[in-house]
Amino acid sequence: MEIFSSTNLKYLDSIDGINEVFRKAIELNIVEETDLPKIPNRQNEPPPSKLLNSISQGDFCSRTASFTITNYAKRRLDSLMTFENQGKFIDIVPECLNQDKTFTFCRSAKIEFNSDVMQFLKKFGKFHFYSLFDFFDLKIGTDLATKIVVLNPEEYVLFNNEYEAIKRWNYSITHINNTVSRLKYRISERLNIKDKGKDSENN
Repeated sequence: MEIFSSTNLKYLDSIDGINEVFRKAIELNIVEETDLPKIPNRQNEPPPSKLLNSISQGDFCSRTASFTITNYAKRRLDSLMTFENQGKFIDIVPECLNQDKTFTFCRSAKIEFNSDVMQFLKKFGKFHFYSLFDFFDLKIGTDLATKIVVLNPEEYVLFNNEYEAIKRWNYSITHINNTVSRLKYRISERLNIKDKGKDSENN
């Protein structure tokens, strides 16, 4: 279940090459040095996240013991409706549960959790629930357990720290690569203009 990226992007290919592009862009007055992003230090690459890898491998699916589609949802399966709380973590406290200890998500899916999750409620007073299913998943019979992540508060803190570290790293690598690509294009344009100017003078 690749809901959250758990993979670090490969480090930059050539630091010398990147610095040369930056130097040339400054020399041609395309950008100022202060406009350029800082090249990330390879030593700052975050270590692999066991928690995110476990989520990606589906190890947390068993925390959703079962689910049923509500009559409310069955009447709307042909709609293109989306769920308000889809794609974000929400806190589930005992008061959120039905009398039978199930949880009804957006009036559409009645979800039963395994005993581990119920222990989270006793120990921490809440757990964190994330879902990425929609009405189309309900219509075609997707196993909702593969689209749900349940974390206890301690796991949630660890998740946020590790996931944000990977996101920051991947953003920095992507930002550098995109910046270099755009600068190479602009440098090429500038050099072509200069070459055309020289040809005109020679003619």
